[in-house]
Amino acid sequence: MTAVFQVCLLLGVTVLGLQILMNLVGLGASGLDFEVPDVDADLDAPDLDLHLEANHAGAHTDGSDGLSLLSVRAISSGVAMFGAAGLGLQAFVLPGMAAALATIPGLGAAVATAWLMEKMLGMQSSGTLQLEGAVGINAKVYLTIPATSVANDDYGLVHLVLQGRTTELRAVTRDSKALASGAEVVVISVDEATEIVEVVHVSTFKDMLHNDDA
Repeated sequence: MTAVFQVCLLLGVTVLGLQILMNLVGLGASGLDFEVPDVDADLDAPDLDLHLEANHAGAHTDGSDGLSLLSVRAISSGVAMFGAAGLGLQAFVLPGMAAALATIPGLGAAVATAWLMEKMLGMQSSGTLQLEGAVGINAKVYLTIPATSVANDDYGLVHLVLQGRTTELRAVTRDSKALASGAEVVVISVDEATEIVEVVHVSTFKDMLHNDDA
């Protein structure tokens, strides 16, 4: 079990460290959060008439109550803590018992990380941030956005640059297919009451622009 604990500790710390590093340099969850070169330069234009039902009548107002326990940060923190606790415990108990006991601090670390990220998300999406300025901005999916989540109490997470800083926001979509982590999307509306943005895939957004021009 020593090797298992060591691998968990190394893997968790490495992934968490990479996440922190990528955030410091302004990258998204996949580490490749670059602007899409072929998307029209006027995506940020304030006169874009794409505010599709900016207030969704509270359809997803409860989505902010859950913690993102499946986020990369929470999982990597939990795995690292499991490995560290297991290495320490196996000096006093049998390996199997050490693994069982190590799950407790591991889960605790995951929950604590998810809670902290939820609090940070709340701080980022309030205060001086003007969320309406997110409309038309390119974003990168961080946590998969479920299909047609705009009508459900479910959401994913996106990273985007808003007011000169990388910001993480809750996001929903009308797309019939889920938007996977790493997908490039565009914000088309903001529900300021719930601080949730609606996004579509970049290709869908291009089609919307072409149809609008026609």
